[in-house]
Amino acid sequence: MHKRDISPVIRVMATLLIMVGVACAPAPSPASGPAASQPSQPAASSAPAAPAAPAAPAAPPTSTPRPILPPTPTLVATPAPAVLPGEKPVYGGVLSIAHRAEPPTVNPVKEPSINTHHATFPIYEYILRRDPKAPWDKIVPDLAESWEVSPDGLRYTFRLLKDVKWQDGKPFGAQDVAFYLKTKANPPVARIALASYYRSISKVDVVDPYTVRVTLTAPDSSFLLHVSESRQSVAPAHLMQDADGKYTDKVLDAQAVGTGPYKLKEWKHGTSVVLEKNPQYRIKGLPYLDGITYYIIPDRATQFAAFRSGRVDITGVGAGAYLTTAELQVTKNQLAGKVSIYYTKTALQTTARFNPAKKPFDDFRVRQAVHLVTDRQAALKLTADGVGVIGGAVYPSPWSMPPVEVVSMPGFRQPKDQDLAKAKQLMADAGYGGGTDIIMGVRQEDIKPAEWFQNELRQIGIRATLRPMANTPYYDSSIKKEFPAYFGTLSMPTGHPDDLGDYYLSTAQVYTQLQDPKVDEMFNAVASAVDMTDARKKSAALDKYLSVDQVYAVVLVHPDGYRAAWNRVRNLHLDGAGQLDSQRYEDAWKTPE
Repeated sequence: MHKRDISPVIRVMATLLIMVGVACAPAPSPASGPAASQPSQPAASSAPAAPAAPAAPAAPPTSTPRPILPPTPTLVATPAPAVLPGEKPVYGGVLSIAHRAEPPTVNPVKEPSINTHHATFPIYEYILRRDPKAPWDKIVPDLAESWEVSPDGLRYTFRLLKDVKWQDGKPFGAQDVAFYLKTKANPPVARIALASYYRSISKVDVVDPYTVRVTLTAPDSSFLLHVSESRQSVAPAHLMQDADGKYTDKVLDAQAVGTGPYKLKEWKHGTSVVLEKNPQYRIKGLPYLDGITYYIIPDRATQFAAFRSGRVDITGVGAGAYLTTAELQVTKNQLAGKVSIYYTKTALQTTARFNPAKKPFDDFRVRQAVHLVTDRQAALKLTADGVGVIGGAVYPSPWSMPPVEVVSMPGFRQPKDQDLAKAKQLMADAGYGGGTDIIMGVRQEDIKPAEWFQNELRQIGIRATLRPMANTPYYDSSIKKEFPAYFGTLSMPTGHPDDLGDYYLSTAQVYTQLQDPKVDEMFNAVASAVDMTDARKKSAALDKYLSVDQVYAVVLVHPDGYRAAWNRVRNLHLDGAGQLDSQRYEDAWKTPE
């Protein structure tokens, strides 16, 4: 398994990490609701009062502070109340959602892409989950009803729910969680999504049929944040294993099987992903909806037209799917009172990553020139509709370089005249005074900001040929390190800097272009720090090393975005923890037309 290269001397931890040897009490049973075996009622019929979601045990205090986020802009009205006083749920109906791109597969174990997870989030569940109605870092139970951490911070014990079934009828248990964690911690193939999250695991033990114990090589302040992150869907071991007990993705690539409120009914390639109610869902009486349909609509204008006409209930998620300034104004002015608008704190970043082993980016002066020439203020306005923040590799927060200092630093500052002159001089000093040609791999949905960045590069003589690719070939190309640069939208979903491990650690499986021992050392120092003031200081140093000292990547902008939903959809919380945490839709419903 991946090991952290740190001192074997582990400090005794009185105020440890996210929680200190605190056991969570088991969740009480939900309030009784209609039996799950009862037939679905017509869409127009009123249901009894909503069954209470399982009460979460009080999550132990976390020592990972929530990132400081930009204030919600005031140009948009507050969304309509999720539920009106006295309002009762309604059974039936199908929720329709715009989906920006074809999923590469429906296998959440291997795919880092939001295009897979957006469509499969309602199918799967996690060991733990972030509270969809709270921001960022409030962790609550999911498939684990409780958990505890040893005083030294090295052992995590998860006690799992009983009587849960996979959607193919097989029972869920500790063997599933153990095989999942072992697969993540010791990736058997090159493409296991976000495997770096689990690099601190040294051992996974099945204690009994419903208890799993994880032992770490060293304390890890981000471990529970990553276990509960919104792309950590637990999949069934019997479908992840071949006849020899080894990992295989042959079944799950096309056949999503989870424990969640909805199951995959049909995947019409290029058209839609259709989900239907899971009658075996563990929370009796849920879900209310009969199903969910994700319409695959790559064109941004067509996405909005589908929403404006009422064909879809909710606009899309992810870069290239949030409302533009013009669409926002149309929504406010023409659909007022009929729809709600939500401000989404995405923790995304539009980024160009460089391979320092390939020319011309093997020369630091070239990477520095690109950093200096890139106009982040223009990028914010022209590629993110002015919605978002400017910063380095780490999302602007207590973990990053101080935002008040960043805006005056070379590369980030305004005006750009001095930086542009310096960038041109650096290119000449590096022997590229006459310019140079490169190929840059680009995810298909990120082509427009990539074209803007292409024009920035031309100012210093870098003639970039863009190579647009769908997600699967993009990831495969990145693994092979075919090109000197790759451009795309990256994610920092928990707000903790260790989220970036898959992009910069030498052990990462999908994205990384680096083999820098200092980067590995700095990431590990942040994750294993006991004192959070010290951890933030080390994280800010990591941010500076990646973004300024070495310029392994240039972040154009950290875009946020707006989504909209018709008010006929009730009990939505699209402005909660992140892009996906609030999108299981188990307790959402639609009112009659």
